[in-house]
Amino acid sequence: MRPATPRSAHRSRRGRAGAVAIEFAFASLLLVPLVVGTVELGMAVYQSMQVHAAVEAGALYALSNGWDETGIAAAVEQAFGSTPSNQVTGVTATPPPAHFCGCPTGSNVADTGMVPPCTGYPNCANGNPQHEYIEISASLTRTSVIPNSGLVLPATFSAKSIVRLN
Repeated sequence: MRPATPRSAHRSRRGRAGAVAIEFAFASLLLVPLVVGTVELGMAVYQSMQVHAAVEAGALYALSNGWDETGIAAAVEQAFGSTPSNQVTGVTATPPPAHFCGCPTGSNVADTGMVPPCTGYPNCANGNPQHEYIEISASLTRTSVIPNSGLVLPATFSAKSIVRLN
């Protein structure tokens, strides 16, 4: 036999039955935008990493094989697989790889306008000879997981690498 419960206990439990649904609705107003923002930001970081990895693949190809514009572009665009089922992103080699003679200037390389091979050209301002460089670029148009999420993220990711050949 169950002990009798007072009527006031029945009333108080019945009065709280809808409170959980209301609390969940209020919590959802905060949690849903946080989850959406986290997913969008995570995908944006992932896509940015893919662009940088594709440029690295093109740079490694250039270091191994020298100047080969179509080969470098293919290495960038197929860094994640050549068949549609393996293709992770729509990374493109844009602008196309460039081959030039240049002089290092701190953290960059100045294009001297000379055509490789770079032997027989005047020396750089620091007295060192000009060297042969390849500039590899890649870009990716960002795709949103949740359209119109309201987050301000870049529309296009791009990366660039300059490789010295000699």
